[in-house]
Amino acid sequence: MNLTILHTNDLHGHVDELTRLATTARRIRREVEAAGGHCLLVDCGDAEERSVLEMAVTQGQAAMVCLRAAGYDLAVVGNGAPLSFGPQVVADMAEAFGQPLLAGNLLDQDGALIAGCTPWVVRTVGGVTIGFIGMAPRWEYWTWFGLQNPESAPIVRAGIEQVHQAGATVVVLLSHLGIVDDLQLTQHIRGIDLIVGGHSHSTIYGGLVQMGVLLAQAGDYGRFLGRVDLVIDDQTGQVTDKLATLLPLDADVLPDPKVLATWRGLQALVGEKLQEPVGETQAAVNFDPLGESALGSLLADGLRERTGADAAMVQPTSLLAGLPAGVVTLGDVYAACMSPGNPTVRDLTGAQLLEMLELGLDPDRAKETASWGRGRANGRVAVSGLSAVYDASAAAGKRLSDVRVAGETLDPACTYRVAGSDAEMTDLAWRDAERRNLLSFELGDDVEYEVPTTLRDVLEQTLRQHSPITPPLPGRIVFA
Repeated sequence: MNLTILHTNDLHGHVDELTRLATTARRIRREVEAAGGHCLLVDCGDAEERSVLEMAVTQGQAAMVCLRAAGYDLAVVGNGAPLSFGPQVVADMAEAFGQPLLAGNLLDQDGALIAGCTPWVVRTVGGVTIGFIGMAPRWEYWTWFGLQNPESAPIVRAGIEQVHQAGATVVVLLSHLGIVDDLQLTQHIRGIDLIVGGHSHSTIYGGLVQMGVLLAQAGDYGRFLGRVDLVIDDQTGQVTDKLATLLPLDADVLPDPKVLATWRGLQALVGEKLQEPVGETQAAVNFDPLGESALGSLLADGLRERTGADAAMVQPTSLLAGLPAGVVTLGDVYAACMSPGNPTVRDLTGAQLLEMLELGLDPDRAKETASWGRGRANGRVAVSGLSAVYDASAAAGKRLSDVRVAGETLDPACTYRVAGSDAEMTDLAWRDAERRNLLSFELGDDVEYEVPTTLRDVLEQTLRQHSPITPPLPGRIVFA
């Protein structure tokens, strides 16, 4: 029996490419089946992308609807939507896809698999039973959401045993662990015939054989359609030959009509949703990443209020545009902020807060690209509950004066409750281009995250609760 597995990974919202990949996949499926073979189409995670408006608004569901329209047989949970919006979105994504998503390692604290996932499935193809095991990426960040971060090998071993008990003679691991973890699994586990991967965006031409296991991965962004051809003995059900290739996406291929129509329908539905009014402003709320913008101050105010902190600081890297005067719609909020950052709060000494504030206001650093900002600049931090005078011409460490928290002079020895996002309240926002910590101290793990709430949620809530909004006035930081 000849089985062809077509695969994609890390599409990250490239719908135009998906429409043409679908056309190519349907053609290959027809050719394979006409020759007496069988064909499956699988995705190995991160088809969704939070920077694509339709996928952000639907929290990943739009990507799954498109995969379903494209004829995908199986899909794996990636990190795109679950880490941006919380693992609870996986259930809705699975419903949009029409079947559970593969991931055997997304476990709650009781060891139960989260809703919307299945650890494995078996498919009987041409009289041969194939076991497919799924793995989401390993992230310490899962623990923020109350999930475990288990070792991969025991879960994969258990999956192999379970699909064998279900009658599978061929075992395929569909993985979003990344190529390094996939290679490590081949060193410690026996019984896998094929690993089709994702997460590391690896372009593996011709596949890679390690310990008798064929590994395949198709780069990213829909540049390739991966193809694996397996020859399986009809009597024993064992793989006798396997070959991996990458098929470059042909620019001349026309979009698949079904996927294209599905996407246009999603765009129309999301467009209607974005017209919903969420608040009102007395005047336009400006955004200036290199200055003291009203939008940055408004977000900082929202974070401080939500967390009950003494002060708040947030880099404008998380913001995109200002808010209009008058009625503000949900679409305006998304245009202003699509950040998946979470409200975060921690205790800082006055001396630590001073150092972070001085670094965050540095005009040269403000122009540099943030190590975590997807090409956007650091900008100057916006503050709430804080005021200060900043003199860029003074020596480093001496640029701040008259620093006050809640109107009281800052005490370097005092401890303050400070809010921000998970960038500012960890070392993420304080790294240089080489990802070195720029602070003289280490920000430890004693930090509180509010998940799955995002910065965009905070901005929306602020508008809903306090409209009509008067834009915050400048002057919290006086630049000498």
